[in-house]
Amino acid sequence: MSPDDRNAADGTAPFATARARAEGGARLRLLGLPVLEGVDGTAAAELLAQPKRLAVLAFLAVEASGEGKSREAIAGVFWPDRPARLARASLRNTLHYLRTRLGPGTFRSRGDTLEVDTAALACDVSAFRAHLAAGRPGEALALYEGDLLTGLDSAGPPQWSRWIETERDRLRRSAAVAAWLLAEREEERCNWISAVDHARHAVALSADEEAAVRRLMRLLERAGDGVAALREYARLRQQWRREHGVAPSQRTRSLAEEIRRRADEAAEGSRRPGPVGRSRPATEDEPVGKIAVLPFVQTGSSGGLEPLGSGITHGLIASLARLTGILVVARTSVDRFGGSPGAVPRAHVADALGVTTILQGSIGLAGPRIVVSAQLADARSGLPLWAEIYECEVDDVQGIQGEMLDGILEVLGVRLSPGDRARLPARPAAPEAFDAYVEGRHRLARRAKEDLEEAVRLFESAVALDPRFALAHASLAEASLLLWPIAGVRRAEARVRAREAARSALAADPRLGEAHATLGLVTGLLDRDRAGAEAHFRRAIELSPGSATTRHWYGAYLAYAMRRPDEAERELGLALELDPLSPIIRTDQGLARWHRGDLDGAMKILRAVLDDAPAFWRAHHDLGLAMFASGDPEGGAEHLRLAWRHGAWGGTLSAPEGPPADWSETLDHRLEDLASRSRRHGTLGIEGALLAALLDRYEEVLRWFEVLAEEGSSGLLIQYWPVFEHWRDRPDFAARLDEQGLAWLSP
Repeated sequence: MSPDDRNAADGTAPFATARARAEGGARLRLLGLPVLEGVDGTAAAELLAQPKRLAVLAFLAVEASGEGKSREAIAGVFWPDRPARLARASLRNTLHYLRTRLGPGTFRSRGDTLEVDTAALACDVSAFRAHLAAGRPGEALALYEGDLLTGLDSAGPPQWSRWIETERDRLRRSAAVAAWLLAEREEERCNWISAVDHARHAVALSADEEAAVRRLMRLLERAGDGVAALREYARLRQQWRREHGVAPSQRTRSLAEEIRRRADEAAEGSRRPGPVGRSRPATEDEPVGKIAVLPFVQTGSSGGLEPLGSGITHGLIASLARLTGILVVARTSVDRFGGSPGAVPRAHVADALGVTTILQGSIGLAGPRIVVSAQLADARSGLPLWAEIYECEVDDVQGIQGEMLDGILEVLGVRLSPGDRARLPARPAAPEAFDAYVEGRHRLARRAKEDLEEAVRLFESAVALDPRFALAHASLAEASLLLWPIAGVRRAEARVRAREAARSALAADPRLGEAHATLGLVTGLLDRDRAGAEAHFRRAIELSPGSATTRHWYGAYLAYAMRRPDEAERELGLALELDPLSPIIRTDQGLARWHRGDLDGAMKILRAVLDDAPAFWRAHHDLGLAMFASGDPEGGAEHLRLAWRHGAWGGTLSAPEGPPADWSETLDHRLEDLASRSRRHGTLGIEGALLAALLDRYEEVLRWFEVLAEEGSSGLLIQYWPVFEHWRDRPDFAARLDEQGLAWLSP
């Protein structure tokens, strides 16, 4: 029996697999924007466009309790100003309309009472309440995509307005309770990152924000981040001053002062000399901070050991990223500090990466055997905390990574929970497979078409050499998905390849968070299943709390697909904490800032990316678009030219040579080049539409959308950059998108 079947049998099935689907019934989503599934698309669209009838359906679905509602009570809510006879007639007409569209078995009558038949019409509100009542807050929160009937105006008869406002408040409070329960569970396990994530979510949902912020501040201090707790207080103080003209309460101010005093005392204590071997005491309730594992370098004159050293570095980072209570910097950022130990001042590494400890090592030969040395030191003082030398055969190099990890965690005072132990890789990969995987990760980080294609080849080689190598399968899924918007692979092909590889990864290692992150994007972007995507991302974060890629992908998805800017900024901020020098994460952070309406802030971030990575095409491209939006088309066109020169959109199309007469000539030349291409692939349509939009050619934009649809691409590409926003409310624009199957995905 499958997990879904077991859930259905014991009454715990989530909304997506509820009995209604098993029996072919309709499904009504009311948390967030209303969605009606399992019925004829035309009928669903027609009903959702009629607020009064939708309101009646929602009222009956939310109030479904087995006892029903009297027709008199229903009519009194929606037609209170009409005589009873006319109100009952209006209700009869509405019910007839709903039965015609949804099926005759949608409602059950018992005398004068009426109720929804939940076998014929499942509702996410009922599933949300059932999960909460059964003690499953995670499943409940996954269903809460927004306030009840988001977008449906509560203005109407007083009884209806009071009812919907009351229900919205009640459900939001329940969602906040669920988030706090999850935070408490993670806190008990010392899973601090997850606990803080859930607590921040709870604050966003809480009616009493000040009390919720105090609770979050206490949690952050217990997690060892008093500075973050004080930042939360500063944010609350600024908000209250701006919105209410007053300061937070004395209780909140006193808590902030206590946290500040304790942080000052801790900082003073850390400046006193401590015993060699530990930079500061580590307790069971305190995270050890953040560690950078610098690339292991080759020593001696013998060559050919670089792949082994790279494998040790990557393997340690991958393992540490699965653990709670410790943060590890991603490989993208630590690669900047390769070379012999001491080549880069330790303080510079500490400042650039924001770490408290640094692990450095080397690999060499002693006769036929491999010698690996490693040293963990305090990032500021340089005091050694732990050091070890290992000798092994070539085939045993990955095995010593486990010994090394145990030594590091022991000296830092980290006690692994059973959950942490379960998340660690159960077996080392075959050495040749691991070498191919590491090189593939290098290629993947560059984001150019040729590099992505080579990364796919390397990951395919790795899984062929070792079919049970879960990380290689997950990376193959990631690369296959990225080939869609970057290298022009068709949407349907990318979806199949990415999903198959991710499922192979989970078959090899069911607790691999990176595979769930890829499935989150596939489900959200290509399947347009928001609830499914949210569940995958939440699971990915639970399993790999320290994965920069997971946080990055979730943050980008929240920014442009879900339009949840505050959460997006938080996830992208966490991704940058884990991978502070990543150009793609910082570029997407700039794009998220643009989505929030802060165009100047977006351009500032993108320029900083290019200062550090001048050949990164995505930053040139996004800065070019942003400069057009800011009224600087000449500067924008120049950055687009640089993006094309550095391989934008797969590097298959040429940019005009020599200085153009003006910015419009640059864009026209590129559009002519695009139009001359007979082979359609996954990027011509969106690039053509973007350029036509910059030239303000509305009809040409729509023609390029047709190309985008012919390529089988997703309408989500249209909303990735906020270039088309000013046309969004035009009826003909929305109609054309609908005709092409490119409808705008709203949060």
